[in-house]
Amino acid sequence: MHKNVVNLLLLASVDCSANPSEQFIRDDSKEVVLDTATNLMWEDTSHAEEVRTDWYDAIDYCESLVLGGYNDWHLPNYNELFNLRDPEKYKMIDDTFKYVHPYFYWTSTTLSKEPGYAARVFFWDDDGGNDGPLIRPKTEDSYYVRCVRIADE
Repeated sequence: MHKNVVNLLLLASVDCSANPSEQFIRDDSKEVVLDTATNLMWEDTSHAEEVRTDWYDAIDYCESLVLGGYNDWHLPNYNELFNLRDPEKYKMIDDTFKYVHPYFYWTSTTLSKEPGYAARVFFWDDDGGNDGPLIRPKTEDSYYVRCVRIADE
């Protein structure tokens, strides 16, 4: 009985960083954000607003990333990244994300008829935002990178 009371007191003292009903939950110790609606875990380190590369290096960066004890990261496809956007916010992404650069982020989505081009997503509403993929050459431009993984079940 005493052990159960102690366990109950320990559980009551746990500080939850997010309301269980919120879609995004940040784990500061791992520097990740979990999207509970999609079961995707997002990198949210300072690199997400610092690392700017061509598309091929973005792919390599995510595939070699070890973060939060996980090594199965990938560059998000267009739908994964675009679905993070919240057009009601100026920053266009939930405030749970600490590191967001007001510029474009690469996606892994490649054009089938133009394999040298890939889609990117913009996260800052300085011109009304964008509603579709913005396509750019994979090697001529450098954009930011935010990696993602499927969260463990």
